[in-house]
Amino acid sequence: MDDTSHFQKITLVNSPVYFDHSVKVGYTFFYYVTTVALINSSMRPIESAPSNIAKISFATPERPIGIIAGTVTDDTTGKPIPGIRILFYRMRPSMLTIDIPITITDSLGHYAAKLDTGTYKIKAQPAPWMPPGPPAYNSEWYNDKKDMATADPVIVIQNASVVADFGLSRPVTPPIVKGVIAGKVIDDNTQMPISGILIRFYTKGPSISNWQPTAITDSLGLYSATLDTGTYLVRAEGSIRASVLTMYMPEWYNNVTEVALATPVKVSPGSSFSADFGLSKPIPPTYATIEGTVKDTLGNVLRQATVVIMRSFQEMSALAATGSVNSGMETENADVDGIGFCRGVVWSGKTDSLGAFKARVLAGQAYIAMAAKWGYLPEYYDNKTDPLLADIIKVVSDVKEVNFSLAPNAVLHNSISGVVRDSTGNGVPSVVVLIPVTPNLVQGKMRFGHTDSTGAYTIGEVLLGTYVVMAVPFNGYAPAFYKAGAYGVMRWQLADKVLINGDVSGINIGVLPIQSNGFVRLRGRILAGRLPLRGVRVMATTPGGQVIGCGLTEETGQYLIEALPVGSLIITADCQDYATSQQPVTVAGGQYEVTGVDFTLEVQGTTDVTTNESLPGLYALGQNYPNPFNPSTTITFDLPVNGNATLTVFNTLGQEVRTLVTGPLAAGRSRVVWNATDQSGRTVASGVYFYRLTVNGAGKEFFSSVKKMLLVR
Repeated sequence: MDDTSHFQKITLVNSPVYFDHSVKVGYTFFYYVTTVALINSSMRPIESAPSNIAKISFATPERPIGIIAGTVTDDTTGKPIPGIRILFYRMRPSMLTIDIPITITDSLGHYAAKLDTGTYKIKAQPAPWMPPGPPAYNSEWYNDKKDMATADPVIVIQNASVVADFGLSRPVTPPIVKGVIAGKVIDDNTQMPISGILIRFYTKGPSISNWQPTAITDSLGLYSATLDTGTYLVRAEGSIRASVLTMYMPEWYNNVTEVALATPVKVSPGSSFSADFGLSKPIPPTYATIEGTVKDTLGNVLRQATVVIMRSFQEMSALAATGSVNSGMETENADVDGIGFCRGVVWSGKTDSLGAFKARVLAGQAYIAMAAKWGYLPEYYDNKTDPLLADIIKVVSDVKEVNFSLAPNAVLHNSISGVVRDSTGNGVPSVVVLIPVTPNLVQGKMRFGHTDSTGAYTIGEVLLGTYVVMAVPFNGYAPAFYKAGAYGVMRWQLADKVLINGDVSGINIGVLPIQSNGFVRLRGRILAGRLPLRGVRVMATTPGGQVIGCGLTEETGQYLIEALPVGSLIITADCQDYATSQQPVTVAGGQYEVTGVDFTLEVQGTTDVTTNESLPGLYALGQNYPNPFNPSTTITFDLPVNGNATLTVFNTLGQEVRTLVTGPLAAGRSRVVWNATDQSGRTVASGVYFYRLTVNGAGKEFFSSVKKMLLVR
């Protein structure tokens, strides 16, 4: 090969060694080399004649290969089946892989594949492009087996051919026997037919399943549905027209509003059942007002502060679970100045020149309220920084004195940001709560903010410290804590701790949807000692961990979870500062309400005196928690420097009941548990008590503070 004109210059190198990375296995390459010399900078380079030509071949390495071949036929007719896909799964000691190629049978039902030597399990299945139904066939493993575990292995030997034939059967589709439910819907008052009413059919069995195909009444109020045989609960749901969404009250057959009282309708082969409805219009609503003022902590009125009246988180969760046509969740959205995105908003407005507001709301309902203003920490009524502890305002008639006292927000250069989202990446509008691992007694125990409508959030001017971060979705999703890469972390003990020092981003909280599917209502009560505990998150999950319901305890400690299925459930109660508790619950078929699923939570990790190593900046005495309490309570205080501390409990007569701490203490956060006993160890009576902290050093009193607590037995 002397013709050098077919060669292409590859590169110019200054080394006697060259590596060509462009070569390919299975090809032959030819090379020659020239040298280039530069005599001086004023002359052109001088290139030598070509060297001898080198021939280098890169042969394809041989692999031990064998063949699996066969024919696929119809079990019934014996005719060949084209278009069947054959998959080869190679068995290895530690793993199972699918080998290439995947072959398709030809017009005679034949297939053949060259494969590396080894042991295989083979599956024949209809290709995706085959029509659904005859002449489609059932998938099958070799040799006439239904699953991989029992399939006969096929051994491929080098340069040998193995025959593996298949006989496939067509799927047998049992005939579906149907019956009819039909009826008429009229107005209870006028006896006139109602058009556009949505009729749903729920299958009734061991559990209540989602509805079957629906029906809609025509201009004469008539509907008809052809359904599979079985037993159904039938429901008429108002109107499908948005303009008259709540024109009529929903009703179960026969003339009841509770699913537990519904009359089942049995559909047998060829049967026809008449299920008529008489619907009534809702009672015209009555209205009332909620009034109050917004001031700062010094008593100055705050003009143009934003006030929001919302549905409670418990109600929004229940409405989402039951799918009520009266929920209005999609029309009750608002971006509120100084707060962020809110759902379930029934009224929002600004305070006037006197810091006053007056909200007009539907009477006979229960609400929560929130106030915010730029430069101040937002707050839920009544003086709550934990949204789950917001006071429920029950509106029977006009409500007054719903007042707010907002604390100024210190100018701090710390912030936290992220997104609340589900496992598919969808943003979930939520309230985001920062729970200090070591609470700052001056600024308050918690801090909260709202996401925007896409689930993104930023909370600025946060105190330096370590926090647990929780998302409380407005509805449709269960509350969850931040844990990197995780979704649906329900226990506060499992959450990642986040140090906020400067701008911290990427704190993305994963939440799980609440997949309600049933009509069971579950109730219970949660106590700490013998006192009700509010703000406890109660989750209902399947044994596999799927969230199917969510509740929240109110002031009485009561909680309610709606729309649960029958079967085995796990109920989990979780509240920060308390040990998480779980109970298994089994709901029997035909059971629509479960009561008495109660919990008594224990304070997490109490000791006589514990001191935190982080150094606070100020002396402070915290409010005992819980308060009221029984049988024990925790008192927390801060020392910025070492000192001699005395913590003493007094009764209302000023008599000393118990000295809890006396002597030198190191700087930091200290916690003391009082078990409601006096100096002699005797149990004290119910009533009001005071506790005082004094700190001395070098004969000088540095700090003294007194707070009140209530013991209720």
